Amino acid sequence: GLSPEQALLGGLIHNIGVLPILVMLEKEEVLTSSEEEVDELVVQLQGRVGRLILESWNFPQHLCDVVTECYNFKRAHEGNADYADLIQVSLLQGGYAKSPSGDGLGNVHAFKKLNIDPEVNVVDIEENKIVIEETRQQLLH
Repeated sequence: GLSPEQALLGGLIHNIGVLPILVMLEKEEVLTSSEEEVDELVVQLQGRVGRLILESWNFPQHLCDVVTECYNFKRAHEGNADYADLIQVSLLQGGYAKSPSGDGLGNVHAFKKLNIDPEVNVVDIEENKIVIEETRQQLLH
């Protein structure tokens, strides 16, 4: 029941709040702080900043939820899988985020919602490798 186009858009905008934070930190010359402090600040603020941006552009609620929930790996919700679940699984399986507190992926509800075995990386499935490579080739030409 999830639209591939909306899923792609969710993936593209999931961290839209990061850039304005970094620009502001640079203007205020805060980037001289430790990298860890900057990372922590970005983690704390990016979802709220991203939501404000998307709401000002009149994006639908399900995409606003993506920016605030995609790194909330303790998230559990009622109903069917949503775009935030899909982006969470993508971030974790793609290696763009670490599993929460070393708990392992089995405790991330998004995998259960999407009925995906956390021990099987969908990128490593042979059919998916072919599609990924074909997509890369098309993007390069």
